[in-house]
Amino acid sequence: MSLLKRRLLVLLFLLGLFCFLNLIYSYYEDKVIINFFRPVLSVKNQDTAFGKDDLHLSQHLSRVRREFKMTLDQYETSGGEFGNSINAFGVNTSFYHSELYGEMFKLYGKKTNTACRNALFLLIQVHSSPENFMSRKAIRLSWGNMKNFIGKGQQSISSLRSWKTVFLIGQSSDPRLNDLVLQEANIYKDIMIGSFKDTYRNLNMKMIFSLKWPLEQKCRVSYILKTDEDCYVNIWNLLHWLRSYHEAKGSRPLYAGRVQTEMPVVRDTKSRYYVSEEDHPADIYKPYASGGGYVISASLLPALVNVSRTSPIFANEDALLGSLMYRIGIQWTDNQKFLPLIFCSHLNKYRFRDMHMSGLSRQIILHGIRGRLQLEMHFNSALYNHFPSLCSSHMNYEDMRDVCE
Repeated sequence: MSLLKRRLLVLLFLLGLFCFLNLIYSYYEDKVIINFFRPVLSVKNQDTAFGKDDLHLSQHLSRVRREFKMTLDQYETSGGEFGNSINAFGVNTSFYHSELYGEMFKLYGKKTNTACRNALFLLIQVHSSPENFMSRKAIRLSWGNMKNFIGKGQQSISSLRSWKTVFLIGQSSDPRLNDLVLQEANIYKDIMIGSFKDTYRNLNMKMIFSLKWPLEQKCRVSYILKTDEDCYVNIWNLLHWLRSYHEAKGSRPLYAGRVQTEMPVVRDTKSRYYVSEEDHPADIYKPYASGGGYVISASLLPALVNVSRTSPIFANEDALLGSLMYRIGIQWTDNQKFLPLIFCSHLNKYRFRDMHMSGLSRQIILHGIRGRLQLEMHFNSALYNHFPSLCSSHMNYEDMRDVCE
């Protein structure tokens, strides 16, 4: 057999292998969707409060399935909308306080953002990287948009449940990517763009940015949720909990989330978490809420911005906020339903697919969820929210602590 024929056979074999693996992957992804809906769909054949004779539940499930398929199709066909394949290469830059309150925080998105047009009960700020167009798209199609069919319902009735989602993004070193982000901002009107380099070591600058721009834009907001683009926010649970707090303790400033205490400062200069003794002399951080999701009272913004002008701006942005809160005398509130699995180090990236929705749907924020998994989680959480009796026939636990054990 000639060398050319052998190479051709090898090429055909590799092509066939690729097609086979792609087929398996597609089957697995479809199976994930089916498995995520199975806890809900199986209830139709059980003798529960919403059993097989309940026409309303059956019709609602059919409607949601159609809506989910349409939303998923919309998400998957938008992959090339803004050139998703472009990669950003950030550059770490040093800075001083004068830069923090000067051009470093120029709001490129001023004319492209409508977040503060109306008074809001809750402003959700999602910290995002320039290149992650599809992560932002998934959030817009799921929990991040109040206008979505699946997001309508109780929260749209009361002014105490009015909310808006915006994305906070810095600058990429790739000007093409910056242009694409600006195009995205012009289309969706939900992006605030800072002039700092969007890198890991500059997340502290993004955090200060998140405190500063609502003041500059004169936003009329009661509470602010900070979260990340790889987190799922159960908007129903969040608004229910926040409304209860507001009605009972609304005059008391709030700083709540999954609080970490006695966290050591990393002194290894090779670590991305490195903080010098000059920036943080103590070896232990003040208690702080994990950055995947925390809520603060918007009334704290002026004091936080003011105290940050005279505080060391060290690289751990979550600990930095905890330090600022300590300096203005604000006590933290720990809530186990914020990021319940972040300390489960033994769980892999597929951990949510092995757990029952009746437990996951009771949480407020879950970390490690991107893309279509955002859509799957949101549609299932919506069903459990609208039909609480679905949980009666399944494992019914309030928190996830037993999962970590």
